[in-house]
Amino acid sequence: MTETSNQPSQGRGGDVRRPRGRPPCCTRELMVYVLTLRQDGLTIRAIAARLNAESVQTPTGKPRWHPSNVGRLLTTRFAQEVREEMMRTH
Repeated sequence: MTETSNQPSQGRGGDVRRPRGRPPCCTRELMVYVLTLRQDGLTIRAIAARLNAESVQTPTGKPRWHPSNVGRLLTTRFAQEVREEMMRTH
């Protein structure tokens, strides 16, 4: 807290109310679903639209997917691991 207000200080550590770091990764089930849609030829935009139509929450709990969310999800290390796993089992 600062001396002149009841607000948390925004000094060296930044705004203490805003979470930092990477958002939590999605479940394996969701990752397999998204990777399968991509393998089936859907664009990143179409995958986002499908997830929105099915009311699937983003990994951060938001109700709306954007193509950038899907694109980032597909470039994670977790996506690569699941993709390799899928290739080994098929």
